[in-house]
Amino acid sequence: NSDSADEISENAAATDALAESTENLIEDIERSRQERKESIEATETETALAESYAKKLDDLAGKEHKSAYEKQQMKIYTEKLNDLLPDLNAQYDEEADKLSVSTDAIYDNIEAMKLQARMKAYGDAYADAIAEQVSVEKQIADVEAQNNKNRVKYMETQSKLSDEMRKADEQGMNYVGDLYEVQKAADDAADAYNDSRQQLSDLRDQYKKASDDADYYNQMIENTTAEEAKAEAIKN
Repeated sequence: NSDSADEISENAAATDALAESTENLIEDIERSRQERKESIEATETETALAESYAKKLDDLAGKEHKSAYEKQQMKIYTEKLNDLLPDLNAQYDEEADKLSVSTDAIYDNIEAMKLQARMKAYGDAYADAIAEQVSVEKQIADVEAQNNKNRVKYMETQSKLSDEMRKADEQGMNYVGDLYEVQKAADDAADAYNDSRQQLSDLRDQYKKASDDADYYNQMIENTTAEEAKAEAIKN
């Protein structure tokens, strides 16, 4: 009985330690999942901003007689686009009212930036999702090993409890036994077993999400690659 109680106590401590590491892992994964969504959204926002500046520049460029204010706006939008598009290197000559690059070239540059930024964002997200799967797989293996121990002890204590309850029922007032201790051991073993089973359920749910994310971002990479090829074909 003493050995069994020690095993139950050891199982409980090991399961509690795994519960803490499982919780920390899931928190890290959920934070990472949110961060990559925000990173991709930021990429789209930056592209939309560049497109907005290009549209304003295009509208102003089409005006023949610009005021000094409008020329100043042309210069500002050109500088803002250069900040967003390092390869653009556009210049606006206020005196000559002339852009050094065509607005079509600016839109082409934005499209290229958009596809490059998406490719990087999706590539990073895919790598993160794969890394999460690896981390979750390792944690699942650790929890499964403990869960197997917990299940054995759970079955053992339930059997002992059943025997002890039958003995108490048969002996009635003459019963002399350890029903309280046997009941407590069974409850403690059940708690550990339920805990490790719940951890496995939560971890498998996280693995499925990471797997779905990896599949999704891989598809986005393929789509973006196809868009790049299409854009290159049109250019040539």
